[in-house]
Order: sequence, then C-alpha cells, then structure tokens
Amino acid sequence: MNDILMRLRKVFNDTGESQTSIAKKLDVTSAYIWKILNKENVSPRKSFIESVCKKFNINEDWMWNGVEPMKLAPKNQLSSYVAQIIHGNDDFIREVIEIYMELDDSSKEALKVIADKMVEKRKGGN
Repeated sequence: MNDILMRLRKVFNDTGESQTSIAKKLDVTSAYIWKILNKENVSPRKSFIESVCKKFNINEDWMWNGVEPMKLAPKNQLSSYVAQIIHGNDDFIREVIEIYMELDDSSKEALKVIADKMVEKRKGGN
C-alpha cells in the first residue's frame, strides 16, 4: 500500500470524525473519503493532500516523507503558513508581508495600533 495513503488513513481515523464530517472540511464527497479509506488504487492529488495537512494541522514533511512529528506544534504552524505563502499563489498576502517588512519600526507600530483598534471595534468596544 502507498505510504501517503496509509498516512491519510491514519489522519482520518485519528480524528474520530465521520467520513461526512471529514469530507465537508475538505470540500470533497464522503464517497471520496470512503474510497481513500477502503481502496488501494486511489491517487489523491497534491492539492488534496496539502488541504488535509492544513485542515488537520499535519506536518507536511510527515505526510510526504514519514518524518515525525505527525502533528504540528502550535509554533510550527507559523512555519507551515510561511511555507504556504512562499510556495502558494496568493500574491496579495505575499505583497502585504513584503511591504510590512519594508516599513520602519514606527510605521509597523502604527499599523499594530490600527489593527488593535479594528479588533476592539469588531468586538463591540469603542
């Protein structure tokens, strides 16, 4: 059996969730999840495997190569997000980060104050 398929099965079984619930999270049919869990001739696409890693907080290195740990620690999530930005095609967020990194410290601080005020306002504060 394919190592990736075995790892996908482990992820799905470890969640304790129904096939329907897993399918909804991954925006696929429950029949597709059933196929992954029960058939040997399944070849999930790279984008599907990446989605599984993202939705279930799975270390991509574990998924692709078997390198532990299976689950990302909270601080490793940042590394995963950065990798997604670098290797993804979201030019907007990449440009936002690049511009932020080019700001001087006082401009960064002003931006943080604005963001804090926006969060406060959304929570119903003044």
